[in-house]
Amino acid sequence: MVAFLICHAFADVEPVEPVMKVLGKSWFVGETVETSFQLPGKEEPEVEWPDEGGDFQLVDVVVDSPGDDSGAYRVNMLWVPRRVGLLTIPSIPFLMGEEVVQSPQKQIAISEPVETDEMSLSLNPECREIYVGQPLRVDIEWRSDLRLGALRGLRLHPSFFNDPRIEVVVPRPTYPDDEQIGLPVGGRRVIARKAPVGDESGGSERSVGVIRFSLYLRFSESGTLSLEPAKLECARVLEKWSDFTNYASYFNNSLFELPGDDVRYERIYCRSEAHEIKVLPLPEEGRLESFSGLFEPVRIETEVQPTAAEVGQVMSLRVRVFSDVDGALLEIPSFGSQRGLRNHFWVSPDTATRWQVDGREFTTRFRALTTAVKAVPPLEFQVFDPQSGRYRLLNTDPIPVTIRSGENGAHFDVRSIPGAANVLVAESGGVWANKRSGLMNELFDTLISILVGGFWLWVLFGPLLFLLLRPRVIEWRRRSLDPAHARRVAALRKFRKRPGLDMFREYVAELLDRDGEAMTGDEVVGVLRGGGADEDLVADVSSAFEEADLKRYGGSDDAPMRERDWVSLASRVQRQLLVGLLFFLAVGGLGQVHGGDWDDAEKLFGQAIEMPVDGDARPVFVQAALAFEQCANGHRLEGLAWTNAGNAWFKAGEVGRAIAAYRRAGIHRPFDEELQESLAAARALCVDVVPPAPAPGWLRWPLSWPLRWQLATVALLWVCLWLLLLVRLRFRWKGIKVAGVILWSLLGVFGSSLLTMVILDQEDGVIVVEEVQGRKGPGYGYQPAYETALHQGLEFRRGGRRGDWVEAILPDGSHAWVPRASVELLPR
Repeated sequence: MVAFLICHAFADVEPVEPVMKVLGKSWFVGETVETSFQLPGKEEPEVEWPDEGGDFQLVDVVVDSPGDDSGAYRVNMLWVPRRVGLLTIPSIPFLMGEEVVQSPQKQIAISEPVETDEMSLSLNPECREIYVGQPLRVDIEWRSDLRLGALRGLRLHPSFFNDPRIEVVVPRPTYPDDEQIGLPVGGRRVIARKAPVGDESGGSERSVGVIRFSLYLRFSESGTLSLEPAKLECARVLEKWSDFTNYASYFNNSLFELPGDDVRYERIYCRSEAHEIKVLPLPEEGRLESFSGLFEPVRIETEVQPTAAEVGQVMSLRVRVFSDVDGALLEIPSFGSQRGLRNHFWVSPDTATRWQVDGREFTTRFRALTTAVKAVPPLEFQVFDPQSGRYRLLNTDPIPVTIRSGENGAHFDVRSIPGAANVLVAESGGVWANKRSGLMNELFDTLISILVGGFWLWVLFGPLLFLLLRPRVIEWRRRSLDPAHARRVAALRKFRKRPGLDMFREYVAELLDRDGEAMTGDEVVGVLRGGGADEDLVADVSSAFEEADLKRYGGSDDAPMRERDWVSLASRVQRQLLVGLLFFLAVGGLGQVHGGDWDDAEKLFGQAIEMPVDGDARPVFVQAALAFEQCANGHRLEGLAWTNAGNAWFKAGEVGRAIAAYRRAGIHRPFDEELQESLAAARALCVDVVPPAPAPGWLRWPLSWPLRWQLATVALLWVCLWLLLLVRLRFRWKGIKVAGVILWSLLGVFGSSLLTMVILDQEDGVIVVEEVQGRKGPGYGYQPAYETALHQGLEFRRGGRRGDWVEAILPDGSHAWVPRASVELLPR
């Protein structure tokens, strides 16, 4: 202090050459060397940076202003040595006002880390072949007999810590506290296990001995990756050292500290061997969009608390995943994506997790929405088995629960939960009971089948019927307007039934408007000749009257005159033709009614309904659904069969197939309100809610009626229109014109709608698999079109087709490509 004051007092009198001080006693190539000296003066010095070159590279200069009246500035400079050896720190000029002061030169010895055989490092991957996303455990072991107290500044940074394709997870320690030791690895604190004294070269308490720890690697890309040799480097103090640590060794120790500037030391290192890891891609075949990311071996258990509650009451669902890997690597899909929970439960989107020694625990809150719930159904997780290279489904055990009625009855309104307005819940009644076959259902389906199956025959039948009946209808109208003509026709009809002179006389009398009893042959002959009749006809009439008179008055035994009834024969042929046509159409429709075994399907459904709650009724419901579909495909009560198939799929938990079956039933029974309620109940269980594009209902075109019903309606209106034309020929009522205009309008609407549907050739479809990723193109190589997968029950309009892919156009106008095997296309 006295020397500093003396120097400060004579600073303005005689400049003093600055003295450089090099901090530290050991220096290594690639590490910074700090120098410090003082410059007297009243003005802050300015440094002139040297040109590149030399043994050292100047990287930073810090000038600290004096904190007192001494007038000395402290200058600290950081240097990086470029090579090993005895190197000279160059002189740097400083400008102080008008004077230039040179910093002194300094020679120091630069060393480099030395590889030593006094310690060893090994990295041992658990296996050399792994799948993308599968955790790979790497065991790391450090062996040495060196004293821990002499080691400082441990550096261990394997290359995979800097690889963006590799995720590194440091597991939590499970060793006893007295065996734990902290190590700086990859910029993280790793708690390793130090082998106890006397255990496998554990050495003494103050030596390294054997230190082991593990890391988990998870690869995001496939290919062959190389785990480069890892380098473990540390400083060994060559002078006296202090104790290893003043704290618990896993919390802090000298391995985290750099050697002090007043300590002479050397840097030593060792390397591990390199390893090649083959990373295989996960197979696409069989992988669901809800793949859990778990790998065998794994075990899952579930627990519900409480097991008895009121409807809508908050309950807790705990899922424990047991695995050999660290719990930080275990994840499961959201509980809301579980098919079994979606049907009758509201599940909170929040999930709490807790690490455990043998795995990880996931806990969420949920509510039962109906008292019909008898058990929390099995949860389903898809896991991958690396040994077989295949996926498999892991199901938990069902948990019986008791759900009692609450204040609002047997059902809970999920919309009362904040933030849950987008969750759809089935109607309280659920789906309606199965439909029973009956005579009226058979006749109604037969009538529709006749109209649809013989559509073009009915189109031809209308005008043909008009042409055949037109003459007769005109005749009927003439009779109604002309009483005399009606009498003549009646007389002719009598004559044809009982041909003879009396009937003929009455007929001719009606033609001449005379009294039949007084009509003679001569009078008839006179009338015919007066009208210019042919002589042959006059002769035949005269002969007929003479023969009749001879029979009546002369006792002749000649046979009476006969005449063939051609009109009656034609009428009978015409009636027979119409009856035959109707019979052909009826046989054509009825011939398609048989198929499938309805009784077996109903029996299977009844067995599934009667099965106990804890029984496995799902396979039986699936068999019943397939049996009803077989009846429908065999054209046996198609509307009822598809309805019952939808009920069976609904009970089996297959919401997508249930919606598809109900939609097919709607083609045959579009006005069945119970069917629409069942369809709404199934739709309420769908995960995906897509709001339709806004459009007025009256702009909907073509009509929403099924194609089958539009065909039947057009055929019926067409035939009715031609029949109305016949009625118009007979009766000239004004109401007939109004009815005709109505029929023409309806026929125009339904006909144009039918034509539009045929031209557009668009089908509806339903996703029937648990979930599928919508792609931006027809192939797995395209990017996903949506952030989340598409789930079963989502309805769409079919766009294009390319190979095994279908373009799904959603109600909001967006579209995506999905595999054909994941959807069911519905007939129009």
